[in-house]
Amino acid sequence: MSLSTLTARDLVTEALRDSGFTADTETPSSEEIQSALRKLNEAIDILNLNKLWPVAQTTLTITLASGVRIYTIGPTGTFVHTRPIDVKAIKLLDSNSWIPINQIDDSDWNSKVVTTNVTGLPNSFRYTPAYPNGTLEFSALPDESYSMELIVNTLTTQYGLDDIMDVPAGYYPYLQARLASDWYMKRKRQNNPSLQQKADIMLDAIEKNNNKSIEMKSGNVRTRYDYKSGRNITYR
Repeated sequence: MSLSTLTARDLVTEALRDSGFTADTETPSSEEIQSALRKLNEAIDILNLNKLWPVAQTTLTITLASGVRIYTIGPTGTFVHTRPIDVKAIKLLDSNSWIPINQIDDSDWNSKVVTTNVTGLPNSFRYTPAYPNGTLEFSALPDESYSMELIVNTLTTQYGLDDIMDVPAGYYPYLQARLASDWYMKRKRQNNPSLQQKADIMLDAIEKNNNKSIEMKSGNVRTRYDYKSGRNITYR
């Protein structure tokens, strides 16, 4: 099974088996699975609080409504989706051509003249990542229902059992080891040094990769390898 297809249920099941309280061929009970899932999400919350949980960049395709300038995106928004923490880019489909539009940040939006009483194809937008729903605002009233592609950064910190745990290298084995160690403590009321050490080693590697990215130099240009995206970021 590919790592990119493993679910939270798979992680939880493997962790409970690693703890020694579930046999290798045994399926944990429903109550154990649910309890372990809560522990898993708690571990992810702690990573997020310590700025160690990664964002995912995805593309959304949704349709604007004619005559509507302001929308919300989130669990109860106009567009129901995981709330983006950032919208990187937007392009609109007009006469079979995808037209990119400019992003205006809150400072510029509030300090410059932005005409919002015109009707037509919007040429700019701003996104405010309010909670629980972000707000997407355009500079013009769409004169038709334009198809729209958004490049967004999202942060998933709560998983359901059948959600795929498609995370950067190191996170899946860390969470598996962390949950196994926590489950051992829950059942035995004492630490398992071997499980604890494995989780600590994986966490140390994650912290180093977040805080000390590898730098490579070529002439006057420096590139920093971003292990989360697998890309070399070039700067001078």
